[in-house]
Amino acid sequence: MMHLEIEYCEIWDYLPEATRVVTEVQHLDNVRIVLVPGGGGIFVIKLDGSVIYDKSQFNRFPLRGEILALIS
Repeated sequence: MMHLEIEYCEIWDYLPEATRVVTEVQHLDNVRIVLVPGGGGIFVIKLDGSVIYDKSQFNRFPLRGEILALIS
C-alpha cells in the first residue's frame, strides 16, 4: 500500500486545495492518505516519504489530475 501525505498551511487556509487532491485520489484502493496541518505557506505532497509535489517549486497548486497522474 502506498502512503500519500499532504502537508498544507492552516494559516493561509490551504485545506480546500488539500481536500481537492484527496477527492481526486481517494478512489484508488492501494493509497492511504494522510492530511498534515502545517504553517509557513507549505503545500507539499509526499508519496512513501518522497516529495512528489512542492508548491514552492512550482509557484502554484497542483492542477486537477496532476497528482493522480504522478501516482498512477
